[in-house]
Amino acid sequence: MKYCLILAVLFLPLLNSTHASDAFIKTGSSTGQGFLLKRAEDCYLITPSHVVEAIENIQFMTADRKYHNAVIKNHFDTDMAILKVENTKACHLKQPEAKTRLSSLLKIYRDGVLKSRLSDGSILQTKVTIKGIDETEYLQIRPSKEKDILKQGYSGSVLYIADQTAGMLLEVDTENTGIVYRVDAISDKISAYFDDSTSEEKISQAENPSTQLPSNISGQITKNQILGFKYSLEENSPIKLTMKSMPDDYRAYLAILDNDEKQQFLRKFTGSQGFEYVFTPLSSGPHTLQLKGASGFGKFDIALSQYALDAELRGAGNVVDTGDRMTGALAPKSIAEYKYAAQENSPIKLTMKSMPDDYRAYLAILDN
Repeated sequence: MKYCLILAVLFLPLLNSTHASDAFIKTGSSTGQGFLLKRAEDCYLITPSHVVEAIENIQFMTADRKYHNAVIKNHFDTDMAILKVENTKACHLKQPEAKTRLSSLLKIYRDGVLKSRLSDGSILQTKVTIKGIDETEYLQIRPSKEKDILKQGYSGSVLYIADQTAGMLLEVDTENTGIVYRVDAISDKISAYFDDSTSEEKISQAENPSTQLPSNISGQITKNQILGFKYSLEENSPIKLTMKSMPDDYRAYLAILDNDEKQQFLRKFTGSQGFEYVFTPLSSGPHTLQLKGASGFGKFDIALSQYALDAELRGAGNVVDTGDRMTGALAPKSIAEYKYAAQENSPIKLTMKSMPDDYRAYLAILDN
């Protein structure tokens, strides 16, 4: 019998970012994955060459279920291509990742997780075992469970070992074995490409990942003044609001209104006291962040960032099995769902790891 495990947070949030391939790519002849790369002010997409080899311009979907266009810039001498994304906002969800010491990890671990972005934006996780290691470029993997299958459409999926990026899946053979291009080899190829680019294409090597929505809210406010800022938000995709403390003595209100002008959030704050809050939209569409001065006057600076996405909280890829671990980010009024195939009269044990966060939540199990 199938069961659904539902997590819902009522109070303060828990943060533990989920990673996977950043893009789902579907062309007329193939399906694949890719990951985003932000360099200076430009956004790039890295994917296996065979996914896009016959097409000059491709369209792909990011984790927030938005579609973007990209143009091929280079095919490398291995099965890997780099594309330039037309809209740089595609990279605004890109999370910073520490450099992986892959050779050191492989001395200890032989298991990993292959994470693939599905067409609904959710993540499919496949436990794999490292079967072969080439010291410079490739890893060979197989599913840890006999029932799991590595499909051709998984090309471009990201392999993680000990929660660190280990490489990108290039191909799958008839023996259910996958070939992964190592993350250190990918890094070398990309660095060489940018070093050798023409002066128009040459870009700073320093990555500048951003988790911010398109802009901050900043300015000045005084008593009885009302300011409104429009944002398009997605249902069950929490955003984080961070108010920077200022040296000004004033009081104001921050409200969030939905598309029907109904108030979904209200907080009173002072200029000298910063705060952090995570807000979960109950519906998709335009929302208004509204500021109203209560007394005094001064400057404000509120940063917005994407805290979690509905595609990663619930979706076709959220399937768990005995021995699996569920991790992610929850916020007030957000819901995470995972499918589990349970057996009658076969108890399962759920162990919640203690976290340093102050929040309350419900865990519910629903039958089919």
